[in-house]
Amino acid sequence: MPKVSQEYADARRLQILDAAQRCFLRAGFHETSMQDIFAECGLSSGAVYLYFPGKDALVLELARENLRDVSEVVRRLSRSGTSQAPGKVLSSVLSLMRKKHRENGFATLLVQIWSKALTDPQLGEVFRTLQRELRDEFTDYVREHQAASSMSAHRDPAAVAGALLGSMQGYILQLAMYGPRGVDGMADALAGVWTQALSGENLS
Repeated sequence: MPKVSQEYADARRLQILDAAQRCFLRAGFHETSMQDIFAECGLSSGAVYLYFPGKDALVLELARENLRDVSEVVRRLSRSGTSQAPGKVLSSVLSLMRKKHRENGFATLLVQIWSKALTDPQLGEVFRTLQRELRDEFTDYVREHQAASSMSAHRDPAAVAGALLGSMQGYILQLAMYGPRGVDGMADALAGVWTQALSGENLS
């Protein structure tokens, strides 16, 4: 086989992943066959298998691809020091998720992948690893704000980080169920709630 450039290989991989994502969004993982994906991307089976050995490999890569941008925003904002308030960090991440969902059905695909991860050990480990990384980033961010006295020091940083992730996951589920219009204003509302809660104010 002639050697191809990295640029060509990257473009071909993206072509296959985009086709697989469209198929999964249209019919779901279980109802989508590799033949469906071949037809969707307009490539032969040999061309697709050159990059991905099967449907599970495509699901794994889509999970990584769809969470990569979100993970990067979380890392960038959580490493910005105390200049970014908790509500601002959360609002920025949720806004990115909403934008990605409008572009490519991000939330719907992610909920499908979550479901598959419950019974697929390899995919489950990918999700657990990503969640641990995000939780660690948030935990460090919370500790830094607590040290700067801009956040209540009476809460466990890891527990706060887990709750922030839970807010993100709940938003994704509602985005998948109701669409972008169904979550209008929710990012700002969550941002306000979290900013107040973490400031040390008594909400009871």
